[in-house]
Amino acid sequence: MAAGIDMMRTDVFNQAGDRPEVQNIAILFVLSPIFEDMDVIENAAGAARASNIELIVVGVLFSGTQLDVRRLVSPPPRNDVNYFILMDYRDLEFKSNQILGM
Repeated sequence: MAAGIDMMRTDVFNQAGDRPEVQNIAILFVLSPIFEDMDVIENAAGAARASNIELIVVGVLFSGTQLDVRRLVSPPPRNDVNYFILMDYRDLEFKSNQILGM
């Protein structure tokens, strides 16, 4: 997951066509359980946030604590605003407009 966040930061949001007047927002989907070291993932998320990428996290089938998801989002962490906990992937259908800020 950390490698994916790093790739997003360096390859997607660092393109020549990136428009500086448009906010960079990434939605990360986290499937539970997380087998990677959370500190490594958090460091990658921190580097993305330091590059002015707003991170929104959707935890699906998440068996960890909400704190794990909260460590990744852009501060301040707010449930159902910049992080979402879904007990089943089918819940995504009902939360999609809220996640997309519609």
